[in-house]
Parts: sequence; C-alpha cells; structure tokens
Amino acid sequence: MKKLFFITIFLCFTSISFAQELKVNEIDDFTNERVKITSWKTITMNMQFTAYFKIAKINDNIFFHLKLIFGSRVFSIKEDQELMFKLENGDVISLFNPKFIISCRGCGSIDINGSGMQGVHIAFPMPYQKSVMLEDNVIEKFRIYTSKGYIENWLKPKNDKKIKKALALVE
Repeated sequence: MKKLFFITIFLCFTSISFAQELKVNEIDDFTNERVKITSWKTITMNMQFTAYFKIAKINDNIFFHLKLIFGSRVFSIKEDQELMFKLENGDVISLFNPKFIISCRGCGSIDINGSGMQGVHIAFPMPYQKSVMLEDNVIEKFRIYTSKGYIENWLKPKNDKKIKKALALVE
C-alpha cells in the first residue's frame, strides 16, 4: 500500500512538473488585451548549448520566446538575424530577431541551471501562417545565427511535440 502511494505521488509530480501549460491566460485590466503565455520548455540541452522556448499570444500576435545559453563567452544576435526551423517536408520557416541583443550572465537560464553562463532571451514575432506550418508539419531541426557563427541542432520528436502543444495552447 505504501509503495502504491509513493508511485502515485511520483506520477502526479511528474505529470505536473513536465507538462506544457498556460502560465498566463487573462485579459489585461489596463490594456484590455487577451494574453496567453505557456511555460518554459527545453528544446535542446547538450554540451555545446542549451535552448528553452515558450509561446506567447497577445490578442492576435504570436511570439516564439527563445532563451539560449551558449558557453561563457559574450555573444550577440543582430537585428533581423534568423531563427530557422527545417521541416520534414523540406520547407524552412524563418523567424526574425526584432532587435540587436547582446548576451548577459544568466539571461538564457530559466532557473539556477546555466545562471552563471552567457545567454539571451529573444521574443521572435511569429506570423499566424508560420505557426500553422509549425503545428502541421514535423520539425526536423533548427538553426540560429549568432556573432560566434550559427548553432544548429536536430530536434527530437518529443521536443517537436512540445512546440506543437504550446502552439495549440495559445490558440
């Protein structure tokens, strides 16, 4: 009985802590804007870099938020630099950085992990048509250009599903 209790608690904790969810779902009192924002989730975590994402929707405007940790050296991402997603069908979806950004210590972390490393937080505007393409197609890999070159990584199927679920949550 005791063992069953602990298994149940573990399963509940796991489903709560790792599930994609809406962190914000409200109408702003001052602006009267409809705001939906998902929780942060990992896209990739390896020895080269770590990337997290969340989706935000303010009225009809969708944003792909990216937090990127890329070592201990300062780096930057130019205005209009691309975040690219390569789809299984060969199409490439590009989102563009709205402003120049330079890394800072801890800016790419979502908790204590990576808080001492150089990182950035970018909110890429995402046209509705591009969000539909990401939802309807398998994402194979992604690439982002920085002052240190580009970073590219294959996307695991479970992380592709995280993006699709986040997009569905803000609709």
